[in-house]
Amino acid sequence: MKPKNSHTQKPSFKKETVRRFNPLTSRKKLLTASSLGAIYLLHGLIFNSWHPFWVIFLLLPILVLFRYQRMRKLVRLALIGFMVTFALYIVLGHFTGLYHPTWLVMTLPLFIGLYMEKHPLHRWVLEGVLLLSIIAYLLVGHWSGDDELALFSFLIFIIPAIFTGHIYIHLHAMHSMIGRIGLIVSFIVFFLWGYMFDAYGIAWIALLAVPTLSVIVHAKGRDTLVPFSVFMSLLIFYILGYYTGAWHIVWTVFLLGPIVSIMQKIW
Repeated sequence: MKPKNSHTQKPSFKKETVRRFNPLTSRKKLLTASSLGAIYLLHGLIFNSWHPFWVIFLLLPILVLFRYQRMRKLVRLALIGFMVTFALYIVLGHFTGLYHPTWLVMTLPLFIGLYMEKHPLHRWVLEGVLLLSIIAYLLVGHWSGDDELALFSFLIFIIPAIFTGHIYIHLHAMHSMIGRIGLIVSFIVFFLWGYMFDAYGIAWIALLAVPTLSVIVHAKGRDTLVPFSVFMSLLIFYILGYYTGAWHIVWTVFLLGPIVSIMQKIW
């Protein structure tokens, strides 16, 4: 027997989000998605141009977000801003070849997101240092002619954002201040490693230093040995694969997890 007030119960946020963004949940959205697909196909077949016209499909989530009232207005604006600026970056970069510095237009959603900060001082300080870091990036890149060196300018924003908790890693096994300091050091190591050795493709693992340390600290007892071995296998796999190129061999390090699990059961 259904409760009397069942017709007044609202769907959960998750179900409502899935329903809203699923193009098959209404005739209007299905018609819109089909129309966009038809326009894209016709344009591609007639002009033999598929890229970057595919950004037309971003119109569907943008239109949904405009009508999605259960999400905060600034959150919706930030998401729409990200999609619009991403599409703008792709289109401008394709037709002008100026992918740099046009990628900076994608920082606009960051400014919108920071405006949602309730603490006035944090809000204006972070927006100020973000703007300062962008200006510094452009000036350093222009004066030095080295855009990779100019990337260090973004530490002006990253470091305060870590201390205010806007960039963080949630760790149970470590003190929050230790985690924040470790995260700052990780970003500095990432930039130095990537710049000095031209190895940004591997330098990103420096950002895993803090979670790795947390895993080591937290890995006490037999129950944590298997997840710890799997985590370390991933690091070893990528480091060895990157420097040796023997990806077809180093994948075997992932056998460490099953081996540890079997040994636990035996002993």
